[in-house]
Parts: sequence; C-alpha cells; structure tokens
Amino acid sequence: MTYEIEITRFAPNPVTERYIGATAEAAAQQIQLDNTIEFVVFVAALERESNLDLGNFYVWWNAEMALIELHENCEHYATDPNFPTTQNGDMQF
Repeated sequence: MTYEIEITRFAPNPVTERYIGATAEAAAQQIQLDNTIEFVVFVAALERESNLDLGNFYVWWNAEMALIELHENCEHYATDPNFPTTQNGDMQF
C-alpha cells in the first residue's frame, strides 16, 4: 500500500508539493501546513502492484472555511459475460 498526499497552495505564488509514504503516518509526518490562507490537499490510498486506487479525498481550505470531498470509488459493478445482450426496442428512463 502506498499513500500519496499532494498539497497545492494558491497564494502568494502557486506551488504543489507531493509526499509519498508506505504508511499514512509516514506520509502525514512530511506535511508542513503553515498559515497559508488558501490551499487544497489531496490524499490517496493506492495499491501500486495491482494499479488500484482504494479511495481518496480532497480538502479545500479558504481562510476559516473548509470543504471535504470523499471519493469512495463505488463505480465498480459486476457483469455476466454470458448474459444475452439483445435489444428489444428503445429504452426510456
């Protein structure tokens, strides 16, 4: 498992820093958040060997407000390759 943390600061000069650690604690220890007014933090848990993203989230920070967006990677679905795929007319939703 690999944890990636990316911090983007917007002011006074835009800059992006990237940290990678074998554990969440190792990656988090590298982060130095100062009193920057505006920044965004991206955190991802990755399984590099199988090219799998186990989940990630963003934190947007602006002065005294923050917005957190959690991505749970729920887009997976099962299909049966032997299921017939004939179309019987138009579909409407």
